[in-house]
Amino acid sequence: MGVNPTVKEGAVYVPFRFIGEALNAKVLWHPDSKTVVIYKPVKLYSNAMPAIN
Repeated sequence: MGVNPTVKEGAVYVPFRFIGEALNAKVLWHPDSKTVVIYKPVKLYSNAMPAIN
C-alpha cells in the first residue's frame, strides 16, 4: 500500500486504490474533476427457462 490508512475524528480512511485493487477492479483517477472511479465488469447469468409457444 503506497499510502497508510489514517484515523480522523473516529473514522478510518484508506486509499481507494488499495480497496479497488483488493477487489481486482480497475481504479481510475480523473484529475480535472478530482474524482475516483472503481470499475469492475460484472457477468450476468440467467436461470430463466426458455419460452414455450
